[in-house]
Amino acid sequence: MAAAWQRAGVSLETVRRAILLGSVRKSMSLLDRPGGEPVRSLRYFTSLVEEVRTESFPDFYWQHLEFHLRHCERAQEGRQAQSSASACPNLAQAGSAGAAQCPSSGTEEARKETG
Repeated sequence: MAAAWQRAGVSLETVRRAILLGSVRKSMSLLDRPGGEPVRSLRYFTSLVEEVRTESFPDFYWQHLEFHLRHCERAQEGRQAQSSASACPNLAQAGSAGAAQCPSSGTEEARKETG
């Protein structure tokens, strides 16, 4: 895929922006629907390369996407940390009344963070 883009004269900056755009879109999708499939191939970005080449985006848009991607990554890391802590494997993590009080899945917190 990368070689085909190079032969077609696609700039490295265009590829970088397409990957950024696709990564943000995929991250948002995975936050909304956990359990989805991650990107496994450059083919995922093919239509995005064309979108970046043909559409006119202001420079600040790419800075916004970079910020948003970092935000999505932090939200995903928080969700993973909370889900691993939610198993409550022993009584030491049980509440004062003796009933296990596991942390929530983090879905609400992730939604609040993503707006």
